Amino acid sequence: MTGPRRCQDLLRNLVQLAKWLWLALFIPSPAVGHSLSPASALDSPPRAALVTLAHENDLEPLLSSMSQLEDAFNNKYKYDWVLFGVETLSDRFRQLTSNATAATCIYEVARQNDVEPRRFNNNVCHSRVESTRTAIQEPSPTRGNLSEPLQSIRQIQRWNNGPFAKEKRLQTYDWFWRIEPGVQFIHDVEFDVFRFMRDHNIAYGSNRASLGPTHLPSLSQDVESFLEKHPDLLHAEADLSWLLQLSESRQSIDIPLKG
Repeated sequence: MTGPRRCQDLLRNLVQLAKWLWLALFIPSPAVGHSLSPASALDSPPRAALVTLAHENDLEPLLSSMSQLEDAFNNKYKYDWVLFGVETLSDRFRQLTSNATAATCIYEVARQNDVEPRRFNNNVCHSRVESTRTAIQEPSPTRGNLSEPLQSIRQIQRWNNGPFAKEKRLQTYDWFWRIEPGVQFIHDVEFDVFRFMRDHNIAYGSNRASLGPTHLPSLSQDVESFLEKHPDLLHAEADLSWLLQLSESRQSIDIPLKG
């Protein structure tokens, strides 16, 4: 009787082991689907933040953008929101925006020197300056029918063009995603954008959504002028045709464009 019982026990144990092995094959590893980037020694959360510069009247469009981006991306990663104002944002603004995300919200006042309107010198083309000054209000590229004083637009543009990265509060982060109040996110972002850029040595990305039609002509001229002085900085596969298409002087400048 001892032999058959031992055989039955052994068979039972083998069946149980087979069940565990079969189950283990279908339990996904934590690394599977973690991101589009391969796992590596650097596979730790990037020090990254979602950054915006807003005024009090940006509250509704900003709440819409925050809600969409949380649903599409940040509810999975909980990256900090760092919200700057040109002056101290109200308690109501802080309460409603902090309630729009489960991530940490940090509120700061932008350095005044960085949001003051730029003072032009004699070397700047005065016709370009005067054509801009004639406008009292200008439609926002992302905020629908809302209009803003030209002063506010200049403050935002000046800050967005680099000074924001020098803010003391942002020195603890390596990566930033600037969010324009009113921008829409209609598709899910299925991977960690910050991790992907870090692991693939991508330093910068942009889009044309925040550029209004009145900004492109002067911006095209500035880009051409910069590339004339620094042609070595232009990537061989860079496509600048969308940015230079409105410049009248492009034909006279030898800048390779992707066809």
